Amino acid sequence: MSTTALPTTTPPASTQAEEALLGSLLINPELLKTINVNPQDFYILRNRWIYEAMLEIGQTAQVDYMTVCNHLENSGKLKEIKGSAYLLDLIARTPTSLHAESYAAIIRDRAQRRRILEIAANLAKSAYDLDEDVDKTVSSAATSLANSTQPKSGAQHVSIYASRHYDRMTELSSGSRQVQRIPTGFIDFDRCLDGGLRIPEMLLLLGKPGLGKTKFILQLGFQMGRNFPGAIYEMETDEDQIMDREFSRRTKILDSRFETGQLDDDEWPLYTREFEKLADKNQTKVYLDFGCNWTTTSLRADLARLKAEYGIAWYMVDYMKFLRDSYGKDEIERLNHISGRLKQINRELGLASVIIHSMNKEGIKSQNPDLSNMSQGADIAFDTDKALFMTAHIPRTGEIALPNYRTFTFQKSRSRLNHPMFHLQAVKEFPAFLDVAPEHQILQEQQTFGNGKKPAHSPTPVPMPYIEPDLVDDEDLEL
Repeated sequence: MSTTALPTTTPPASTQAEEALLGSLLINPELLKTINVNPQDFYILRNRWIYEAMLEIGQTAQVDYMTVCNHLENSGKLKEIKGSAYLLDLIARTPTSLHAESYAAIIRDRAQRRRILEIAANLAKSAYDLDEDVDKTVSSAATSLANSTQPKSGAQHVSIYASRHYDRMTELSSGSRQVQRIPTGFIDFDRCLDGGLRIPEMLLLLGKPGLGKTKFILQLGFQMGRNFPGAIYEMETDEDQIMDREFSRRTKILDSRFETGQLDDDEWPLYTREFEKLADKNQTKVYLDFGCNWTTTSLRADLARLKAEYGIAWYMVDYMKFLRDSYGKDEIERLNHISGRLKQINRELGLASVIIHSMNKEGIKSQNPDLSNMSQGADIAFDTDKALFMTAHIPRTGEIALPNYRTFTFQKSRSRLNHPMFHLQAVKEFPAFLDVAPEHQILQEQQTFGNGKKPAHSPTPVPMPYIEPDLVDDEDLEL
């Protein structure tokens, strides 16, 4: 074990940056509206007091040399900071206020480094305590470390967010920044979503048993993982079954053949080709876990790790109910807590998510379930940004329902949808879903089966039904 000694220097801080920022604010108090620094980010106590005084004065009056002096004198801190001469010295030694944001960035950086050191010290202390649970210690440290990158600053003036929006619009219009959407790989699904899953939204997928929800999100994840890294937490189905299905979907070899390992000579090259694609981290950016002991705390810690190491943009959980958080007096309170935590994870880490959730008995019996059929209470319906219900094929009046088709209907969406419904075909022989719109069919078959060879089970294109559901947003939600 390495015994390399850690530095014994004083905690990271920049007295010069703290003083320059305070001087800038005394010269140009309007900067208080845009500077994003917490009082706790100041290492020198008297500098923190001055900054706190400025924030308090700015709520009701104009910040200047005199008002800051009076405020500090009234609070008994003027002498502690070495008198009004210190404030005059701050102004005199600040040549310009134009670099205030640069000073603020240095202060935030040093504060974050001090927080990291504190986390490391606490982790070391816990590691020496043999009564501490190691997994809990690691998870807690990882969560704290992820939180340290996003210190809370409280409410800020709207000008800050307006400026950020202007910068985003400028970058988008110039092409230097892309819209934060993740293509799903399903043409009509992406059409509904105006391009793909939106970061940091949470999408709940619901449906009665037997429709293939797990198969659907696995295929969805691997399609998204072609270009955008992400993680799948599969807690319902074991590793062998999942990998048998994925290789079956890719090779068009029955998954039962993978159970026995008896492949024909002409099938081994197909298997080897797909294995090489899955093993290539540049072609397949998907991270899998099949554990059954995840809590939202440990999940967040792992997602923060994956975000830092691999830049993941999305994650999936199958099912929400399998997360093992202990909270509340019953299952309703427990799942509502989990839902809120997942929503928080998305926003804090900047991730999109697809979460499988269950329906109540009435929803399982219904042909057209809605938000009232979501299992375990209203809070989950409020937390989710989109609620997508997977059902058997819903035909238009006079049309015949096709047993191998699935209808996906949005019952809630906080962001705009181009369409509230789409359809996919569940391939009978293999664990795969196909686009079914006629104009997509030839392209889909060429991409899926290769060499232009039409499969024997090729679906017959049919006009797709369109039913306009009543989309629900939080203002309309009554469960």
